[in-house]
Amino acid sequence: MKSISLLFGSIFVLAGFTQASAQTLSEFRLDMPGADTEEFVELAGAVGASLDGISFVILGDTGSTAGQGGYVETAVDLTGHVINPNGFFVMAKSSFTIGVADLTDDGMSFENSDNVTYMLISGFTGAVGDDLDTTDDGVLDALTGTIIDSLSIIEEVGAGDLVYGSQSIGPDGTFVPATGWLCASGSWMIGGFSDLAGNTAGADNDCTPANDDCAGAISASAGATAMDNTEATTSGEAGCTSVNKDLWYAFTATSDANHTFDTCGASGDTKLAVFDGACGGLVCVGSNDDSCGLQSSVTVPMLTGQTYLVQVGAFGATGVISGDLNITNLGGPAPGDDCGTAVAAVLGANPFDTSGNTTSGLSEPSCSTSTIHNDTFFTYTAGAALDHSFATCG
Repeated sequence: MKSISLLFGSIFVLAGFTQASAQTLSEFRLDMPGADTEEFVELAGAVGASLDGISFVILGDTGSTAGQGGYVETAVDLTGHVINPNGFFVMAKSSFTIGVADLTDDGMSFENSDNVTYMLISGFTGAVGDDLDTTDDGVLDALTGTIIDSLSIIEEVGAGDLVYGSQSIGPDGTFVPATGWLCASGSWMIGGFSDLAGNTAGADNDCTPANDDCAGAISASAGATAMDNTEATTSGEAGCTSVNKDLWYAFTATSDANHTFDTCGASGDTKLAVFDGACGGLVCVGSNDDSCGLQSSVTVPMLTGQTYLVQVGAFGATGVISGDLNITNLGGPAPGDDCGTAVAAVLGANPFDTSGNTTSGLSEPSCSTSTIHNDTFFTYTAGAALDHSFATCG
């Protein structure tokens, strides 16, 4: 399973050039821990499709002045080759071991510390060192041939060297993506710098997010955590409410306080649920559909070191959401530690842990019980005029 960090995709048209779709860029790796021995580029297309007259070209800079672009760093003529029986074509250096290369060329240069553009060009007659953007204005005025497909690989948005792709991927934090692959949705997904096992050179790309189900929940901290469920599936985990195309996160509290989990500001119609317990035996702590417009928000009490699982997804079966899962520590006393901070309880199980609580000393003459030590308080509003039982049995 491949992991996702963060994905941005954009489409635009280069003036004067047409785009076709017979062959496409499908996967790449340009960086990794240690020596760069596993760099490669994968194309996808119809089995047996000829690559005659097509060149793979990497555009970068001269390495001396920021804001330049359009210099040919790599140019490989693919004439005489075809898309392999698996529907792919892999180009790599002779040191490549994480797949089978259909073409090896140790002369390829995979720059990994700046913005670059990968292109498939039909009828290209240029050579390494040529400047295809002679005025550095973002237009390839000296290009020969027709662009078939192109991808901008970004280290700095709006800065660094010029790019010319019809799609883009990156940045990955403050770095250029070390690897990425094309998904069925048409978007590109960023893979892990160290996760060479995540690459599938010569085989179908796996775009399922690492946190697609409960067991794969990824750690989230207070603040904003990027989320995008474009390639997610519906886990079917029994829970508070039905959440479609869901993503899972694990959050551990660093202090006794109420914590808010929300998707306010995200795009799409979201749903959110918070759980205690382990996958397969989750206990619902809270859920929400539309708290802030079509987005969701849940506030729950947590104790230091307590971990809750958070499920975020779409309202609709095919809904797409993107944006941030926001986690906020609201501060204040431990929720429920005294009468004034009583926690709202719901019908059913309400997890609690009094190990961090103090003894309130609150007495009630009508309650024939001795002092309750390390107590916690709840409020409950009945939904119907029926007898209710409040118990800690079990």
